[in-house]
Amino acid sequence: MNTLRIGLVSISDRASSGVYQDKGIPALEAWLGSALTTPFEIQTRLIP
Repeated sequence: MNTLRIGLVSISDRASSGVYQDKGIPALEAWLGSALTTPFEIQTRLIP
């Protein structure tokens, strides 16, 4: 079975500079883990 590749992008000046930790990407990763039954690979980017 092929592995699904998923890209998650979050845009935040403050999270990318370390003012606070991004919570959106981890929440989406958790949701995808419970919603999908096929194997998947996630690549993430945090953009200022």
